[in-house]
Amino acid sequence: MINRINSSLAKVFGVKVVKSKSLLPEELGYTHPLLANYKAKKTFVIDLPMNKGRVWRWYTASTESYCPLVLCAKNYLENTEDKDRLRSILKYYYKSIKGHDGNEALGLYGDNSTFPIGEHQKKISFPWDRKNPDQFYKNWNESKQNEINTHKSRSENKTKTNDYLEFISNLEVERTIKLVDSIKKNGLIYEPTNCIGAIILIDGQNWRWSVNGGQHRTSVMAALGENYVKCLVKNIIRRSDVEYWPNVQSGLYSKKAALKVFDQMYNAELPPVYHPWKKIAQEKIL
Repeated sequence: MINRINSSLAKVFGVKVVKSKSLLPEELGYTHPLLANYKAKKTFVIDLPMNKGRVWRWYTASTESYCPLVLCAKNYLENTEDKDRLRSILKYYYKSIKGHDGNEALGLYGDNSTFPIGEHQKKISFPWDRKNPDQFYKNWNESKQNEINTHKSRSENKTKTNDYLEFISNLEVERTIKLVDSIKKNGLIYEPTNCIGAIILIDGQNWRWSVNGGQHRTSVMAALGENYVKCLVKNIIRRSDVEYWPNVQSGLYSKKAALKVFDQMYNAELPPVYHPWKKIAQEKIL
């Protein structure tokens, strides 16, 4: 069974995986990621509660999330035949946020503005990142182009289109459907080197976590109502350490702007540019 699954996943996603027993934090003796961090003394994998998760930056990792990927997965679970509805969700989302720049993407306005006005929305970097905006944009652009080329070579639908919005919507729908079908049938299959990535956000004694690699898998798990997901913790960010964050140290961010980004992610607070999308989702226009 695993070999057959591996063969299919390798063709679709380019990875091979193995099953592993899932251990909850309580079973490991860790009630807080910091405990795991100090005990492991290196990068570690731990099951994290979905109710503390953030997916696509600002959205909760729950069945009630307004994340477009979660909504797509939920709609597919409700009606596996209506794929046009899934495409419409993505198209509504991309149209509603079209044309914003990096500051708007991270909710930075006025004195908090950090990036050149009008620059590409992906020419950004988070306050705690080591990458600068140019590096972030270059990596994103290369990843996007590789994904497009890979999808075109594998796609069963050979219809050519110059409409990027239509293309990306179809791509996201196809990936979501395959993941929902796979996870429903076999559970979330992974290997330690290919876990969902997580960044832990700590504010005092409380914490949340944000996906850093594995947005689609996490979204599907949220739509399925899962309580935990196994993650590779890539970094732990303490709000109190703001002055030591790399892009604050470099002068790219002010402390005030850096904390603004942290708090929005921590509190699942959508920046204003995403409010039109949230209204569409709330009113169930989709």
